[in-house]
Amino acid sequence: MSHFPKHAGITIRVVVATFMFGWVCASANAGFMKAPFPDVYVQDIFGGYGRYQDHSDPLGLNGYRAGAENVLWLEGSAVNLRIDSSPTGHFPITPPSSAPMGFVNFTLDAVITPSGVLQSGGTFEVTGTTSTGPGTSPSIPLLKGTLTEINASMLSSQGTLEFKAVLDSSNSQFSSVFGSEVVLNITGLGAGIDFSATYFTTSSATADIGRPVPEPSAAVIWCLGLCILSGRRLRSA
Repeated sequence: MSHFPKHAGITIRVVVATFMFGWVCASANAGFMKAPFPDVYVQDIFGGYGRYQDHSDPLGLNGYRAGAENVLWLEGSAVNLRIDSSPTGHFPITPPSSAPMGFVNFTLDAVITPSGVLQSGGTFEVTGTTSTGPGTSPSIPLLKGTLTEINASMLSSQGTLEFKAVLDSSNSQFSSVFGSEVVLNITGLGAGIDFSATYFTTSSATADIGRPVPEPSAAVIWCLGLCILSGRRLRSA
């Protein structure tokens, strides 16, 4: 006969459930979760967002998407691919010779409503070569994909904007490294801005592109199930 107090099993389940609930809340507030490796780092991002039609477009955004409004267009320089944390797992990225201004090899093009809703058709692309490792063909995009989700909850307060994207495996030389989906974490856009503004610009933002970390919901369900089973075993003992 077990001398394990019955209330102890209940206490354990409450503690675990409370911990997992806090984990879910913290994860939700933190935005999309990204693994540290593999990772492509992008610097010197410039561009902007405009709610203009062709007749009134001071940012020139409709030069990229004619006739559209609510356009977000960003360009930057992808400089480094990190496969892992070892020194041999870092590869500098060299833009192709055809890149605009000789260094722009990251682009993001999206239509986002004033309320922050991502419209279909948004894309991103990283082109270039690496001296060793993946990405040795100069004319093949290293990463290319379709934007599927947006997290703008930290845009106004921190100048951070996040996207999820599905990679085009046939046009992404790094797809074997990154898998089918990536997270784009763009920082330094400037605090106090949002998509309800008529327009905003940026000139020194950065981005990290990496694999998403699975959402914690599955782990929460598993742990709660384990707590229930443990409780039943304690009662039967």
